[in-house]
Amino acid sequence: MATNQKADNGKLTVGTNESDKGNAPGAPGVESFETKLKRARKTAEYIGEHGIVSAVMSVITIYTLYQSDIRLAATGKEADDGFMIVASIIFFLFLFEIFLQSFYKDGYCCIPSWAPEPGETLSETWWRRMQIGSFYFWLDWIATLTLIFDVSNISTQYFVSLNQFVLLVELDS
Repeated sequence: MATNQKADNGKLTVGTNESDKGNAPGAPGVESFETKLKRARKTAEYIGEHGIVSAVMSVITIYTLYQSDIRLAATGKEADDGFMIVASIIFFLFLFEIFLQSFYKDGYCCIPSWAPEPGETLSETWWRRMQIGSFYFWLDWIATLTLIFDVSNISTQYFVSLNQFVLLVELDS
């Protein structure tokens, strides 16, 4: 099978010769990376914007707002592990939603160009470079990161290791 390379507007593409594709009607061709990416984004958008997914994430959000109050008011100490497991699952569901929306929503997790624009001062360039993500991107991240405090194992391990680090630094001084 012979391959050909051609430059198209500065882009190098590698494909197969027409004679290698079989030239039969309906014969599958080589799918480009851009086509696969568009299809993956469409699938991610379908999943992320589906009514059932939106409804489930809304119910999970409302549960998350009141789960610690429910745990304290309606259950005993023995139910803490169950609430921690549910909070962990919800934490990872929210992370999955952020990554999914970053993949398919234009402007949700926008990363500015690093190159300075014509007529832009140095301070304007750095200000523009620091504007990563939309308002909702950062709102979702902050809300998701606050769940770390509901997952007692993660927060306890973090604060214990931070405490040990501070003690080690003090001992070295």
